Amino acid sequence: MDFDEDNLYHPKNIDLYKMMYTGKGDITYLSDRLVSKCDGTVLELACGMGRVILELVRRFPGRSFVGLDYHDAYLNKCVKIVQSEGTLTDAFELGRLRLVEGDMSDMDSCLPPDKKYSVIILCNSSFLHLETTQQRTALLKGVKNRLEQRGVFLLEYALDFWRTWDWKEKTASNIPYRIRKRNTVSQDGLYSTRSFEFTNLQSDEVRTVSVTPWLFEPSWLMDSLRENGLKILLEDNAFQNESGMRRRILHIGHAG
Repeated sequence: MDFDEDNLYHPKNIDLYKMMYTGKGDITYLSDRLVSKCDGTVLELACGMGRVILELVRRFPGRSFVGLDYHDAYLNKCVKIVQSEGTLTDAFELGRLRLVEGDMSDMDSCLPPDKKYSVIILCNSSFLHLETTQQRTALLKGVKNRLEQRGVFLLEYALDFWRTWDWKEKTASNIPYRIRKRNTVSQDGLYSTRSFEFTNLQSDEVRTVSVTPWLFEPSWLMDSLRENGLKILLEDNAFQNESGMRRRILHIGHAG
């Protein structure tokens, strides 16, 4: 398997990414606590290969969903899954599922003008991978403009972002791998470099892939939400993922 060793989320690493993120704790939370209680269209930002949005389509076949992602390679994988499953294919052909390539920090460039959503979802700590304050602020402005007046923006991220994993065994492209995760926090405390060590259990080859997400202070988020006309409606430390990391889920809405 060909790796990009500098960025876990590079399209070359699709099979690794899919192998690592298979849990459904966040999907069950979304289904029970939010999507089932809201009408209107659901928008997932950074939808990737559709782990979350496609499961929501399966659970709510009459609802409308839009998935947005920056990488066409991930969306192409998502489309293949849609084409292989009748329920998803029907939703896609009837226009209840749309997949859009675009930048979540520039929603106006890729989503229909004036379209608003009852639920906007950003899972799996994807918010932390926006590289600049300008991008993060633009995302929040876009959410404010796209969220229905009584809608909810759900932001989910790991509390234990620097936590080290023990060895775990997974399979990608029919090859068994053992994964080990190590973290180091930068001297200024703003970034956490996560190194994932993948051992091919057939060949014993070891490869390391890294990613360096931004670690934000809660005070920054509170100030930025306030400046963009948003507020936290509910803060919930809801569940642990399959790696044992605690997840924080913020329900965010209009301030006025």
